[in-house]
Order: sequence, then structure tokens, then C-alpha cells
Amino acid sequence: MAFTRHRFRLLSAIVLIIVAVIGLNALDNQEQQRTQNTEQKTADIDFFIVDAAFKSFGADGLLAQSALASKVDHFKDLQKSDLIAANISTYSGGELIVNINSSSAIVDNGSAHITFIDNVLATNYKAHPGKTYLRTKLLYYDHLQNNMSTDRDIEFLDTFGNITTATGLFIDIDLKKMQLLSNVKGVFNEK
Repeated sequence: MAFTRHRFRLLSAIVLIIVAVIGLNALDNQEQQRTQNTEQKTADIDFFIVDAAFKSFGADGLLAQSALASKVDHFKDLQKSDLIAANISTYSGGELIVNINSSSAIVDNGSAHITFIDNVLATNYKAHPGKTYLRTKLLYYDHLQNNMSTDRDIEFLDTFGNITTATGLFIDIDLKKMQLLSNVKGVFNEK
């Protein structure tokens, strides 16, 4: 059976069509993946702010709260904001009462919850006598209910060198009550 020029052209054309279809299909799949990745990135972050500084004022016109962060990423779909190097302060009558800072924080837009994550340091400036410091790895703050809690290890320090450690705590700021949940230990120095 002789291989004619006509058959050779037909076979070559079929091979070229198959190669073209495979090539176009591969290019189309790569473009779809790029489009999906781009859509996913743009859908995730609604906006971001670098070196953010927010302030809120009370009915008396005095500063009530301030929040600082080196970067804020707002995720519209998740209704949350991620703060890097978070620093939130609360004031009363123009005086600083509490300052909380951490490596990062998550603000839930749908509620009044702020979750401070890693290297959390809360400083109470109204403690008597002197300042009190709370260190932990994770701290939940609900500013509508005005309470703080954690289930992690905590450490309280004061200006006199007294140290109290525990696992877990709940603080009701309005009632000025604190409950240490377990494993409570302390070292107290004479004044």
C-alpha cells in the first residue's frame, strides 16, 4: 500500500489540529487559573491601611479610645480586620486608663470582639498603687460587654515586683472583678 502525498497531507493536518487543540486547551487552563487567583486576591482584601491611627471621642468631647497599627487588612467577605502591631488605648476624662498592645489582632466587624494575638501586654494605669501589667499569648476583649478573657497562661506584674501567674482569666471591667481560672500562684514582696 503506497503512502500517497494526499494521505500524508491529511495525516499531517490531523496531527497539527490535535497539537493545536491540546496547546489551546493548556493555555486556556493556565489563563483560568490566573483569573481565579486574581479574583480570589481582589475578593479577599477590601482595603488596607499602612500606619493606621484611629481616635474616638466621647460625648464630653474628650478622647475616649485610640487605636494604632502598623498595617490593617480589612477582609470584606470575612467581616474582619487584621491588625499588625496593634496598640489600643482607653481613656476616661482625658486620662489614659488601659493600654493593650500585641504583635497582631483580629477585629470582628460583626461584633464588638477584638482578639489580641502573641506578645500581649495590657497595662492598667488606674491600678492602686501604681501600674499593673498583664502578659499573655492571647486575649479576647469585648468592648460592648466591657470584659476581657483568655484560656492561656497569664502573668500579672505590678510596680512593686509582685507577680501572680495563672491559667485563664475573666475580667469584668464595669464590676471591677477579676477571676483567675486555675493554677494560680503568686510571689508578693513586702512594702
